[in-house]
Amino acid sequence: MLRSEDGYAKIESLVPGGPAQVDGRLKVGDRISAVAQGPTDYVDVREMRLDKVVEMIRGKKGTHVRLLVIPSDATDPSHRKNVELVRDEIKLKDQEARADIIIRKDENGDPIKLGWLTLPSFYADMDKHQKSTTRDVLALLKRLKKETSPVWLLICGEMAAARWRRPFRSRVIFEIWTNRSDERL
Repeated sequence: MLRSEDGYAKIESLVPGGPAQVDGRLKVGDRISAVAQGPTDYVDVREMRLDKVVEMIRGKKGTHVRLLVIPSDATDPSHRKNVELVRDEIKLKDQEARADIIIRKDENGDPIKLGWLTLPSFYADMDKHQKSTTRDVLALLKRLKKETSPVWLLICGEMAAARWRRPFRSRVIFEIWTNRSDERL
């Protein structure tokens, strides 16, 4: 995920299982200053709209993209590194919400089923409108409501947690998913 900062496309997070994360050379906080398609010349992307930068980085599976990056730990802002990546299909399954049932014992030693909801990131299928975090989480919570006790745990991945800018929001969302307000489901 990128965000615009001081005219640069700054890496805010890496897609789990994506080419950049698997390659390991790009880091959160690195700033992209130029993009090149395969062996072509770099195009300066400073002050470019973020959606245009993303469009230049994305491409057909198996093709190469080169990024000229200012490392996040660079003490000299003129220091650049060249990172060449081979584009690949990003599997959204790795990022999708999922639910599991965990059996634990309560204070009396009796088994209790807990719903465990994992949310690695927020997502939406902008083309077909078939997948979205909201739709998937609601379906998973309905399933957990039928199969477990009214106690659910929410585990957010780094990307999802970063999207909640204010701490109180996660508390409010968690309260919605507990038995105190299960009539909302």
